[in-house]
Amino acid sequence: MAKKTILFFCFIIYLNKILPQSKTDDYKVADWFEFKKAAITYTFDDNCSNQLLKIVPMFDEYGFKLTLYTVTNWGPNWKALNNAAENGHEIASHTVSHPYLDQLSESELENELENSAEAIHSNIKTGTPLTIAYPYCRPGKLSLVKKYYIAARGCQGYIEKKTPSDLFNISSIICGSEGPVKTVKEFNTKAEEAARSGGWCVYLLHGIDDDGGYSPLPSDTLRKSLDYLKKNDDRFWVDNFINVVKYIGERNSLTINETYRSNDTIIFTANDTLDDNVYDFPVTVRRKIPVGWKSYILIQNNKEITFKVIQENGQDYIVFNVAPDSAEIFFIKNKTTEIKDEFKDGNLKSGRLNNYPNPFNLSTNITFSLDEPGVVKLTIYDVLGRQVDTVSKIYSAAGEHLLTYSANKLSGGVYFYALDTSRGRIGVNKMSLLK
Repeated sequence: MAKKTILFFCFIIYLNKILPQSKTDDYKVADWFEFKKAAITYTFDDNCSNQLLKIVPMFDEYGFKLTLYTVTNWGPNWKALNNAAENGHEIASHTVSHPYLDQLSESELENELENSAEAIHSNIKTGTPLTIAYPYCRPGKLSLVKKYYIAARGCQGYIEKKTPSDLFNISSIICGSEGPVKTVKEFNTKAEEAARSGGWCVYLLHGIDDDGGYSPLPSDTLRKSLDYLKKNDDRFWVDNFINVVKYIGERNSLTINETYRSNDTIIFTANDTLDDNVYDFPVTVRRKIPVGWKSYILIQNNKEITFKVIQENGQDYIVFNVAPDSAEIFFIKNKTTEIKDEFKDGNLKSGRLNNYPNPFNLSTNITFSLDEPGVVKLTIYDVLGRQVDTVSKIYSAAGEHLLTYSANKLSGGVYFYALDTSRGRIGVNKMSLLK
């Protein structure tokens, strides 16, 4: 019996050594995109004319995205709405005729919900709307609303938590002459309240300046509120309603799982349980940087992922955005910098190694210099350090040379290339192939 017990524990130790271990405490999913303190959303109802004439261009100027809740039989300017949608703004449903939804029969309610969605789908190239704003802030029958939309906006007047208790009645705050937020100071105060609570502040606006809309707000007041958010964009994530809804769902269901770990490579996945055809917004994740890693890259689908590095309580983290349910992500200790530093020690007399164009499509020109005639060997490696191609060529003279490399055998992505002669390695560099 004792012998069997010893064998069992030896087997467990063996498994722990060979199987990948998931260390979820090394990772953190951001409450809000790029670890901002709060989410801020501006929504506009009722097709008021200055929304398209003044406000959409204003938001474009700041690089912010808004939501336009459109009443489809109130003569919407589909061309202008479509242009806004193509620039990342959300065009969503405010029903067909702006009725009190709680006073309609089921068939009348379904007509309002379905026909509004269909009208927007037919006129807006970006597709079917996924959210709705209840006219007069009065919801209709929930089962029917859920049939056509994934979230809905009400107007209870408070800042939402990071996860609203009811995605089909998300609170918003009325702005303008008839609401509690009329001044720049009141806009900024609400934003700061959201930052302190880590919540989501949704503004509800109608008329702008003198366009005749309900509860008008001076456009200059709105601009100054955007000024404040832009100056503090390290704390505020400003985006449209649907993107925040998607982020909340993905953030709450995201699972990080490491599938491989070694001294210089970590492979992991980021998956959720949601419909990828709907929930396609990237989620921000951070991971601890292993001790001793001074240079590193993130790779997915053989392409580099942009990242930044932050420090918290003495620990360095890599911060990046990832689309859930996509390919495995490779976190790799980048040896390229270490190799280049080795060449700076004066061990080699050869000149610089470079290539152009970079990124390139099909072929690139590699420039280098030789101290004497000889054979030059070009070796191509993928991001895992595996050799994927090699080319040798004889050069009959010393001096500057150009080698044209054709990447017909390779798929698009990031690669490393090394150039060697009989006297040693000329250098190592990185190139990006576009296909």
